[in-house]
Amino acid sequence: MDLYLEVLSKYAVFSGRATRKEYWTFILYNMITIIVLSVIEIILSIPGFLTIIFNFVILVPSISVGFRRMHDTNRSGLWLFLPIVNFVFLILNSQPEDNRFGPIPKPYTQEQEMKVCPKCNTEYEHYASFCNNCNLDLT
Repeated sequence: MDLYLEVLSKYAVFSGRATRKEYWTFILYNMITIIVLSVIEIILSIPGFLTIIFNFVILVPSISVGFRRMHDTNRSGLWLFLPIVNFVFLILNSQPEDNRFGPIPKPYTQEQEMKVCPKCNTEYEHYASFCNNCNLDLT
């Protein structure tokens, strides 16, 4: 819930960066809210009135967090307006270092991203289960 409120507090901030977690948490809470509002509309026989108002209210925050998410992958926020391409960019991991849009939004270091294989001294991602170079089991 804190991430959702953080996005709302940056209502029209189009600069900076937003993590995948921040972006997708915002989307998840919006979807849940829309489902709840739709059920209320069906019960009260109101044809889409509440969801239209809600969508209007979150339009600017949705675009701004989308822009910041694109910035987190070191891309212009305008990519947000190309639907299929932007979906791919939205699910990509953050760029692990500072970029032209600002510092990394989540506190992690390069050591958490890359490790070194004890057998061949090749770097590998922290989540890898085997070394791509020497096939050593890293689990």
